[in-house]
Amino acid sequence: MLTSKYYAHEVRSFKLFDFLMGKYKGFVHDRIDLTITSTKKQTQYTALSSILNYLMGFIASLRLVFLLIRKGITLADFTLLQSYVIKMQGALNTLIESYMSIEERNLYLDNLFSFLDCAQRKTSTLAAVKLRKATSHKIEFRHVTFKYPNSEQIILDDISFVIEPGETVMLVGENGAGKTTMLMLLNLFYEDYTGEIFIDDIDIKTLEIQSLREGISMMFQSGSLLPLTLYENIALGRAVPEDEYQNYPWFQSLVSKYPDGINTILLTYMYPNGIQPSGGEVQRIKLMRAILKKGAGVLVLDEPTSSIDPETEYQILTSIKEIAKNKTTILVSHKLSCAIYADKIIHLEHGRIIENGSHQQLMKAGGKYSKLFKMQAENYIEKLPSSEL
Repeated sequence: MLTSKYYAHEVRSFKLFDFLMGKYKGFVHDRIDLTITSTKKQTQYTALSSILNYLMGFIASLRLVFLLIRKGITLADFTLLQSYVIKMQGALNTLIESYMSIEERNLYLDNLFSFLDCAQRKTSTLAAVKLRKATSHKIEFRHVTFKYPNSEQIILDDISFVIEPGETVMLVGENGAGKTTMLMLLNLFYEDYTGEIFIDDIDIKTLEIQSLREGISMMFQSGSLLPLTLYENIALGRAVPEDEYQNYPWFQSLVSKYPDGINTILLTYMYPNGIQPSGGEVQRIKLMRAILKKGAGVLVLDEPTSSIDPETEYQILTSIKEIAKNKTTILVSHKLSCAIYADKIIHLEHGRIIENGSHQQLMKAGGKYSKLFKMQAENYIEKLPSSEL
């Protein structure tokens, strides 16, 4: 789980190593206990069977020796003696193999426990500047260009913009425009970009990596749920009071729907009796996870309303609008209905910024954003105040 690409972002962004390792240790120890018990019993039975076979062969050999001394030995007796000797050898080999199997398992367990007890590898750079605790932060990209390792394709091309503390900014653009990549760079998942990225006028490459990620709460589009309870999926090892998630109707309706409520076990591939959430339900769980992260002055939501029905989408956007009053917020969405809640919109195309301004400014300019918004407007135009059009 810890090394899966589906969990890698959450593990690093939410500092989940210790939490998941604790869960994994408990699971592994339980399975190991069962395996050891089963192996011991199997070995005992194998050893007992081997000993009985050996005794039978030994008794038969004594009888044949007795017959040889008293009466001589026939061809049939010799064949029988030979077969029992072979059985004795087979039984002895089985006993030895069983013992070696136990020793091999013990060696494996020693190595496994050594791995499980190892400290998390540090990823911070030489610098140790800590990001100050704040309810919101200023973010600036200055001439940032980036291409992924082992690729010649430029994903971000000379990107520059500023997000002031407390602003809500929405990134829009087609798939592959570079929106999610910008979020990856903001979290320093990749460091080999040119240009500079600042938080509160501090180059993020000079920040202690963990303090940087603690200051940013991210909902990843590619993120996944964990094979744990619903509560554990949103709390991620922290103690979360009920009133912190009960105030969101779009999430509480999900809790009420599940058979064991907040303690419902998720993901059927690990637990046959678990619940397999739908795509929209997964989005709601991941969104609540990001909202509940404490101490983050930047909230980043990548496609928070994808696979969500219109009524629930409206509830979610209303919640985001309220939460964003006290945070620097970055939204990424193909649904431009989110745009009216943003102070500023940054429109990307082929890794470059082609439009930058408020919803009203871009609508008035009549560029690509305006055309895209009008194309989608039929799905939600009734919800918009006339002043927003």
